[in-house]
Amino acid sequence: MKKAIAILCLSVLAASVSQADTVIRGFDEFLNGSVYFDQYPEFSITTDTPGATVSVLSAGSFAVSAPNIVGGYIPGAPPAGGTIGNLLVEFHDATPLYFKWLGDETGGDVGDVWVYESGVHTATLDLISDANHFNVKTLDLTAYANVTRIDIKNITDLAGLAFDNFAVNTVAAVPEPASLTLLAAGCAALGMMRRRRV
Repeated sequence: MKKAIAILCLSVLAASVSQADTVIRGFDEFLNGSVYFDQYPEFSITTDTPGATVSVLSAGSFAVSAPNIVGGYIPGAPPAGGTIGNLLVEFHDATPLYFKWLGDETGGDVGDVWVYESGVHTATLDLISDANHFNVKTLDLTAYANVTRIDIKNITDLAGLAFDNFAVNTVAAVPEPASLTLLAAGCAALGMMRRRRV
């Protein structure tokens, strides 16, 4: 019986340890033309491109999860307005897994993704286009540890690129110390009750 109580207490304590949950953010709850900053708790997006805003745009059949995508939008950029501005994505208590990208028409290397692990730039990935803007691509980031930021930059596609469905692992809140103390006291009380009965 002592073993059963110990196993029960350890199981409860193990369950209270932080767990990762996968969340996919697709910008679909925003209105067309909305400016995105940090409305999702897992990441914020800014731009360092003059004249650009981080805009949520309705893309119809181009979207991964209709209707919206996000991009560094510059009004009047060729050919008639384009998402060619840099995107700087900072992750908050979340580990990025992948994101979707689309809209490429030029073909070849149409942009770069700088990966920062623990705040240090450790890799530069190419966004390789097949010149078909209906084909949605995925950039997988699972090979990198503790990614704190990515910069999407040097976009050369004439119509720009857009991004959607950022998948991240979030860490569930760790129980506060008072809760753990109370749990430990309960386990100890169960153990003492068992001893008295023997």
